Amino acid sequence: MTNDILQNIDFTSKHLHVSVDELTIVIQPNEDTIGEWPNHWNQIAKELSEIIAEKLSFSSLFGEMIREQISPKGYTTSYSFENMPYFLRIAFHEDYFKMGIIIKFSASALNLYQQAYEHSYRKPIGVYEILRKLDEPYWNMHLSRIDFCADYLNFPLSVNDIYSNIKRKKFEIINYKGNRNHKKMSAIEIDAEAKTVTIGSRKKGSNSFLKIYDKLTEQLENNGRYAQIAQQFQSWTRFEVTFRGQYAKQLTKLILSLPSRDMLQQFIANKILEKYCLIDTETGQLTEYSEALINFSTCAPPLVVVSPRNNQPMQSIHYILKGSGFFPMLEKVKQIWGISAVTILLKRLLFEYEYNYKPNDDVANWLKKNALELQVLEFETYLDSVVEIFYIKNAPSSPKSAKKSGRKNAE
Repeated sequence: MTNDILQNIDFTSKHLHVSVDELTIVIQPNEDTIGEWPNHWNQIAKELSEIIAEKLSFSSLFGEMIREQISPKGYTTSYSFENMPYFLRIAFHEDYFKMGIIIKFSASALNLYQQAYEHSYRKPIGVYEILRKLDEPYWNMHLSRIDFCADYLNFPLSVNDIYSNIKRKKFEIINYKGNRNHKKMSAIEIDAEAKTVTIGSRKKGSNSFLKIYDKLTEQLENNGRYAQIAQQFQSWTRFEVTFRGQYAKQLTKLILSLPSRDMLQQFIANKILEKYCLIDTETGQLTEYSEALINFSTCAPPLVVVSPRNNQPMQSIHYILKGSGFFPMLEKVKQIWGISAVTILLKRLLFEYEYNYKPNDDVANWLKKNALELQVLEFETYLDSVVEIFYIKNAPSSPKSAKKSGRKNAE
């Protein structure tokens, strides 16, 4: 939330504002970009980092790109900018090019970047424009984390009220399927009063979690960016959803597919509601928090996690990649008859599948149970994720061997 928004609202009325709080983007150069020079990755990554900085106007806004002594966890090389006081980093691992390059914005850095960009170029910028600027054919790009926020200004219930109502089952949090979504809940309490409530798991591997906290108290106690303005509100409660993993990747495609930046706020409202809708169990109605969001929302495809019961395609692809003998067969054909013979073989196998293969009852039953849930996934994104999981699971244990062929998840 920016100061100009806060300065132009009535401090006595209820308001809802949605926004992006922080984000991390992963750039993974494709094989064509790296070519036959993976051993020169350190130099290539430095050049690509400069290209990224230029695309996003970092240097023109914040001065020289400078090497940092401490890098984000998992990375060896990190750059910041001399006039950026907050955490904005471009980082990579000098040995593992398949980890890619990350661009990591803290909430404060993203806010300052947006203000500086608009001041210099007289046009707004946000995650919609950032992703479009970085969408290039010579690398693969996706979000690895993005935080969506709903700020409720002057709404009556406190964080402690919401927490108490969930504990005594007056309130429930459900997802878009109507399933209860607060089995794992914790709270930070001060003087027996909940100040921050977390729904879901923060552990690595979790695709999302919700944090509900008192933003007004946070700003006043920490002398935050909005402290002077915030004190004029009666209350300020924030619902902050962190999306990671599969959800973050899917959000990349969905944000890029929006017709314009004007749709982004409605899209954010939709995604918060999709996973964390707060209902009153006594009336069966939405609470005013979720009702305000639904009035603000728009339609968008749901985010989907591939569950254990429908991951059979992933297991089959992993088997083809390792253990089936398919690749060794291709290598034998190539060595005996040449690469053109491999192409002929693959075409023949495709022909046999299309015209002679007859699926059995097991296939039909599996499709009946799982097809609808998987159809909402964009296939290329799903396939990238499946292959990435394969390389993570089969990464070499020693740094020496990993340097040759390992693949590591970029986070």
